[in-house]
Amino acid sequence: AVDEVMLTNGRKTQTVVIDTDGLQTVSENVKAPEVTDHASFVQAIKDSGLVGLGGAGFPTGVKLAPQNLDEVDTLVINAAECEPFITADYREMMECGEDVVEGAKLVKQYLNLSKVIIGIEANKPQAIAKMTELTKGLEGFTVATLPSVYPQGAEKVLIEQATGKEVPKGALPAAVGCIVMNVASVGFVATNTPFSLVE
Repeated sequence: AVDEVMLTNGRKTQTVVIDTDGLQTVSENVKAPEVTDHASFVQAIKDSGLVGLGGAGFPTGVKLAPQNLDEVDTLVINAAECEPFITADYREMMECGEDVVEGAKLVKQYLNLSKVIIGIEANKPQAIAKMTELTKGLEGFTVATLPSVYPQGAEKVLIEQATGKEVPKGALPAAVGCIVMNVASVGFVATNTPFSLVE
């Protein structure tokens, strides 16, 4: 039906009303993507609608397809909160650390990267210990303890602290061989995208 409803500001607007059968049956047209290489991996990420979950909202599919991919060797995972007193990244690691590691492994594999650095501020020792334990024995994985100073979560600050490389003014992280993803975005790759259905 088409009906009129009142919004929170008191205005009225026309609305399409859809009655559901309550079964939540998945359409037969919904299928897991076939991921076999970098291009199909990026397409699966684009199809999932994933954007940066650290606050910027930049499309992840674009981030994972830099023009100079052959010069990029490092995934830097931003687990440093973007503002003081928030704990979203900390909770992601403590409650979903396994997903973060699995997502990082997928990004590393399909972008053919040699290093994954998980940057965590020093004031989160439990998260540092947990991520260190989860990545123990994984080739190319490092947990970097970062200073607990603002704005540690800023992309260029993070890259310099985690890798020692300085991103030139006006350049993107790929210019110094890095791709940066928020810790929640990486966890999403493993668990909340259609890609996670692929064996």
